[in-house]
Amino acid sequence: MSMVYTDGVELHKRRVTYHNTLNLAMQQEDARVWDLCEEHNLEAEGMSFDSIAATKMTKVTSKLQKTPHVDMGHERRWLRSANYVWSPTPLDSFDKTTVLTDVNSSYIRAGKAAANRTKDEVCLDAMLANVKAGMDNPGDSADIVFPTTQVIHVNAGSAGWDKANPDITGTAVGLNGKKLKLVKVRFMANEAPMDEQINIAINSVGFEHLMDDPEISNKDYFLGEFNDKGKVSALGYNFVHTEAVRTDANGFLRLPAWQKSGVRRAVTSDLQTRLSELPDQNYAMQVWAGMGVGAGRGDEGQVVEIKAKI
Repeated sequence: MSMVYTDGVELHKRRVTYHNTLNLAMQQEDARVWDLCEEHNLEAEGMSFDSIAATKMTKVTSKLQKTPHVDMGHERRWLRSANYVWSPTPLDSFDKTTVLTDVNSSYIRAGKAAANRTKDEVCLDAMLANVKAGMDNPGDSADIVFPTTQVIHVNAGSAGWDKANPDITGTAVGLNGKKLKLVKVRFMANEAPMDEQINIAINSVGFEHLMDDPEISNKDYFLGEFNDKGKVSALGYNFVHTEAVRTDANGFLRLPAWQKSGVRRAVTSDLQTRLSELPDQNYAMQVWAGMGVGAGRGDEGQVVEIKAKI
């Protein structure tokens, strides 16, 4: 005979166990993109952070020269954040909530995947979106738009493509070796940190197109190889597989390339969970989880968008 739990203490125990199990599962295998963005210290900075322009030292040309004060070009940016919830179909009986206390159960795995997928998507969106700016509040200043100079054209590398006239020459093509080279050139031109790895989010379609390029798949052309985690040693790229990459209004892939310090991310509201009885549904159990997350681009020079045909 199965045991029916109706005692309040037992229900509380199950709630605590469910929360701890889901939280532990998320820590064991975090999101793919999330950890490759810089953690933002909410306690120290709140929801905003300052972006500082590049500077250089001043040459001393005389004795007792007046101390120069360099304009640091402070620009206050704000994280874009929102709250997210997850709640699957209620469980038919209280006994079935045992699936919520096993870190390997299908429910826990589904909850973990949903949370991690959301965190990845928040970061991917923030990389290419307008950034809210303002000294005291977001919106006090004009939004910081993603510059077109940081976009690798969808026609790049196709037959007849001319870098000087990217909009009118060549045809739309997928991810290829030429586009990877242009990404590297853009980071170099921006004098992005040389010691930071460049990450590129890539979906299955982008990966297939990349493998069709002989400069990538043929070792005689490309001095590097992909390992089982999708990383390639040449050009310093770390390919991150995610099917959550976005498309633009023309249906082209928007594959972001970024460095960790160029994108901020934060958990704005810690994981919360609920486990409740539903009296009007024969006391089925309602599972619920919620969290708040946010992200923001910190430096346009450390993010590049690659347009690619699907």
